[in-house]
Amino acid sequence: MFSQLSETFVMDNPDFENEKIFLAYDFVHIFKNIYFNWLNLKNYENTFIYPDFNDFSISKKASFAHIRQLYKKELAHVAKKAYKLNDKTVFPNNLERQNVNLADNVFHDSTIAALKCYDEYIETSEFMQIIRNWWNIVNTKSVLKGKLKRQEFSKPVSSSSDNSIEFLKHFLGWLNQWHSDKNSVGLTKDTSNAIRRSTEVLISLTEYSFSKFQIKYILPGMFQTDNLERRFSRYRNLSGSNYNISFYQVLESEKKIRLQNLLKSCDSEQDLNFLKSRFLQENSSKTEIDISDFNFILNTDYLVKYELDESVKTYICGYAAHSLQKKIKCTTCLSLVIKSKGEIIEDDYFNHLQRGGLCIASDEIGYIYYHISAIFNFIGSDTNTEQ
Repeated sequence: MFSQLSETFVMDNPDFENEKIFLAYDFVHIFKNIYFNWLNLKNYENTFIYPDFNDFSISKKASFAHIRQLYKKELAHVAKKAYKLNDKTVFPNNLERQNVNLADNVFHDSTIAALKCYDEYIETSEFMQIIRNWWNIVNTKSVLKGKLKRQEFSKPVSSSSDNSIEFLKHFLGWLNQWHSDKNSVGLTKDTSNAIRRSTEVLISLTEYSFSKFQIKYILPGMFQTDNLERRFSRYRNLSGSNYNISFYQVLESEKKIRLQNLLKSCDSEQDLNFLKSRFLQENSSKTEIDISDFNFILNTDYLVKYELDESVKTYICGYAAHSLQKKIKCTTCLSLVIKSKGEIIEDDYFNHLQRGGLCIASDEIGYIYYHISAIFNFIGSDTNTEQ
């Protein structure tokens, strides 16, 4: 449809002279389609064969089976490195595949960092890092996100020569090489054309906007159809949950929405207070759990049976120390919680996630975590423990 309007996906605005209209596919749907394509591969272990991002002459393999293997390795662990992976993410049905959160779980930083801890999964993690960097750029909706998370590619695009734009240009070259190589195994033709076209349009839109308008930055994540889809979802729900609605149903739904906005209840605040009181009343009537029934665990060998993952311990304890930091005002007391911040340590998983900003907890916090996680592991694995 876009190609019928313009072969270059850019056209003159018929209502405003010297203005342009840029046609692009929704990046959220493209991101999900990359996830779909990977799952739908019929070859051995759902494997992409792709060129190295820095040297196109080198071929590498990215297997979805590696993600499933990682998930199964950590399945029985209390604390996990790839904590975003779950059964729905690695074994989704056709309906669950429509959820973009599952695709985000697969390409999450924690999943990539966990894969990098195993030599046999390195090439898969490198492919996922390329897609993650692209997704961080096109999904940037906040000015502060990149700064708060210390992610260079999540920062707003500040110029036509920004690092993000340079990455997208290199990404296009990598994508063209990937799908021009006869020996590679890549995305479907439709998905590959969509990601290439939309990325080209985003680069052109950025260059056009900075040259024509006096703007300081661009948030690529704002160029999405989320609001339009949300509106049509309301139309369908108000029309008897029909997917294919008629023009007259749209008009009737619009009238209903306007009436709903006009006829809001004046007693809504009172109703909310009533619900709050009922909620507090129900929670206050609940009986407290008697933890004395679990005291016998302290006399067992729960520490001997527990295999501690130092990488996970460092990450979780660091988060706990960061949370306590907000509540502790005394610097002396704070030194008992936090050992350092932003320090590079001998842990690839933690160093990949921290980007020079995460807290490293004290040994005391690590000792507490060790015992708590071991106790939880004992409760979950010991058949004699009362549930």
